[in-house]
Amino acid sequence: MHLVIVILFREEQLDDILSVFAELGLEDAVVMDGTKMQEVLAFDVPIFAGLAAGSLGGKSYVKVLMAATEDERMGKRIGNVAKDLDIDFSERDIGIILTLPVSGYIAASN
Repeated sequence: MHLVIVILFREEQLDDILSVFAELGLEDAVVMDGTKMQEVLAFDVPIFAGLAAGSLGGKSYVKVLMAATEDERMGKRIGNVAKDLDIDFSERDIGIILTLPVSGYIAASN
């Protein structure tokens, strides 16, 4: 079992990434809102506000998508299908794709 995680920094690409997940059979994915740690420090932790706030223009967009899969190459497959839609995760400002091994899990039976 593996956990695939996509951290997406571009709001306008969420629908396309959701369609990639559906196309690859990842319909049970979870989508969460996220915040970069730098922004939390700058806006929510007073001791860091003066240090980091100058470099930030405001809060940015972050979505985190996660899904369990048996396919250890799912992250690569997501990246390839996304690239066909002109979403290139090799560009740093697009996002990050991670595939992590899971040593155990409990799932409800269908």
